[in-house]
Amino acid sequence: MRRREFIRLVGGAATTWPLTAGAQQGGRVQRIGFLFAGTLSLRPQAQGFWHALRELGYIDGKNVVVDVREARGNIKQLPKLASELVSTHPDVLVAVTTPGVAAAKNATQSIPIIMAIVANPLENGFVKNLARPEANVTGPSYTLSPEIVSKRMQLLNEMLPAHSMIGILWNAENGTAVPLVTIAEQAGRSLGTPTLSLPIEGPTDLKAGLERALAAHVNAILVMADPMTFDHRREIIDFSLVNKIPTFHVYPEESADGALAAYGASLTEEYGRAATYVAKILKGATPAELPVDQANYSKFVVNLKTAKALGLNIPPSLITTADEVIE
Repeated sequence: MRRREFIRLVGGAATTWPLTAGAQQGGRVQRIGFLFAGTLSLRPQAQGFWHALRELGYIDGKNVVVDVREARGNIKQLPKLASELVSTHPDVLVAVTTPGVAAAKNATQSIPIIMAIVANPLENGFVKNLARPEANVTGPSYTLSPEIVSKRMQLLNEMLPAHSMIGILWNAENGTAVPLVTIAEQAGRSLGTPTLSLPIEGPTDLKAGLERALAAHVNAILVMADPMTFDHRREIIDFSLVNKIPTFHVYPEESADGALAAYGASLTEEYGRAATYVAKILKGATPAELPVDQANYSKFVVNLKTAKALGLNIPPSLITTADEVIE
């Protein structure tokens, strides 16, 4: 049985994020803009970026200054925040999630932009070529294929009793979610599992969306990745535990926070990968010289403690194939 303890590098506590730290004298202090779609205090995993920077010799407030702008889950604010960061004339701009990169790309065609937590940059039009990006955008990415979305539905379906219905919770304000919801619905039909679309209009609609799921008697909820749903993962997980409705998420860290399971890329690792690109830019590289490192991996994490609280028996075959099992 492959059981490896799931360890979050940054713990669960909120972190103080330096927005305008002082700089050490002697030599030019380089500036990093950090465009964040979510809320940093709710994302301890993002500290992986700062940890990796330090390991690479860049210390915020000493030889670099990181200017942060947070959309706090309201992606409509990203264009404005991107423009604010561009006006500070950073040496490099880090844009987190697909909506963040889109906003940064529209705000500047000259400042290097490093992607973070982004899937399929070629399909999204962020780069023209993975091997040679050509413009001012590059960075790490991960593959998000129809097969991966379908795999989430398959794994969740195998955890549930026969004839279960799965709700699909997604942020209707994030247009990138629409094709993924369609894929999940198609996967449900292929599995013979009915689905219920649960679109929500931002964080104020989340409670109502969850209540719609409860009223419809769904047996589980597939939570689509989004800055807003991640910020409010605690609310979603608490709802799951109180109402005995399992939730299946994207990022492994969400399962560590109490979700039943997750299947996707590690946020902490992805933030660290972005930092390596930033270091290369600060040392003089240009985005066109840095190929997009498109990782093709997903981690399957199962939280048996949550399964027990939900009264759900996970098939042994799923436990043995999981990359991480939380007990």
